[in-house]
Amino acid sequence: MAMPVEMAGASDIDTAQMDGKVAFATWFYNVGDLAMNVMYALPGERRQGLEGAWHPRMGAQRIHFTRF
Repeated sequence: MAMPVEMAGASDIDTAQMDGKVAFATWFYNVGDLAMNVMYALPGERRQGLEGAWHPRMGAQRIHFTRF
């Protein structure tokens, strides 16, 4: 019987710059069958991916795992 393959890794980072500074960055981080979209944004950045996104200062109640 074949053993399941466990993998971990991150995607390339996609960035947007403003005035020579990184204003927004996003990448995916995968561990096994769990994938997270990690995003960084300067204060005031309005990006579609940030709408409804969780931030650590909101507390852990906002994290929702979904299979897809």
